[in-house]
Amino acid sequence: MKSAYKEIEQVIGDDFISDKDFMKAAYSRNVDPAFPDRWADMIVRPETPEEVSEIVKIANKYKIHMVPRGGGADLVGGSTTQGGILLDLTRMNKIIEINEDDYYYIVECGVTWGALLSELHPRGLTSGVTGPGSGFSATIGGGLSNSTAGGGSTKYGLVPDVCLGVEVVLPNPEGTIIRTGAASNQYATPFCRYGVSPDFTGIFMGDVGVMGVKTKAFMRLFPDPQYKASRMYAFNKNDYNNVFKKAHKL
Repeated sequence: MKSAYKEIEQVIGDDFISDKDFMKAAYSRNVDPAFPDRWADMIVRPETPEEVSEIVKIANKYKIHMVPRGGGADLVGGSTTQGGILLDLTRMNKIIEINEDDYYYIVECGVTWGALLSELHPRGLTSGVTGPGSGFSATIGGGLSNSTAGGGSTKYGLVPDVCLGVEVVLPNPEGTIIRTGAASNQYATPFCRYGVSPDFTGIFMGDVGVMGVKTKAFMRLFPDPQYKASRMYAFNKNDYNNVFKKAHKL
């Protein structure tokens, strides 16, 4: 583990890797207190896809398991790991492009939904799905990795439904960086997900990071509706059959 630590430190610098107890404790849980603490062996915070690729190579070399983490807003324990490398992707937080003509945007997967919507709403635009129920501190990558529903899902679907493609670092020994959808063509704009090849994007949706580390997302953009309305329903009992019946009528 010490050899792996030193090699990763050479890739990203000593400011962005730690095996100190206070750091491991800070990353030992997500927002759900029902799950027990799980301590990684080291916390690693890359900034570029190339750095992620090098880290994947080192993890493969030393047979160390690795878990990617976004905003840590996960509700099912997926953003922690017992031992191994916890890969914090929140330094990858650039909004690369907002294309108002072709209605797509490109972000690094550590961008939060709050930061994204703060850029879109003043322009009269929306991402459709406005992030998972765990809040605006969640990241785009987390929404894709967990196939989450949230604000806008009744109209626009789940987060993967508005995804046009992703850039992913594969977990193979070479740490290969690939792109899916139209983004896989270096001469094309990332305007569509289907029709250019088999839907390789789908392999990485809802995978909780198992199939690869998402570094960029190419997403659909929509005009922000002028008028909006929403409703919330409460039930007195945990009668799920009744909930489903009411939802079906709606």
